[in-house]
Amino acid sequence: MMGMFFNPFGFDAIQIMLMNLTGSYLGANSVLYCLAGFCFGLYFLFSGNNPIKEIKDIIISSFNRIKSNKRTHQ
Repeated sequence: MMGMFFNPFGFDAIQIMLMNLTGSYLGANSVLYCLAGFCFGLYFLFSGNNPIKEIKDIIISSFNRIKSNKRTHQ
């Protein structure tokens, strides 16, 4: 809970520091988005989840559910 309060203050300081280092707002945001993507990738690597397989399974199960509902209503 405290992290939700203190996190914006740290973000502002890092954003300003990156803007001074890169010289642009877009460069600073790109660095932060790449860092977030890297941490997101590490989560999937260490958790053993394959996001593409998970999304594929969700789509296939939804399609099968819709397909079976059409058969029962005909």
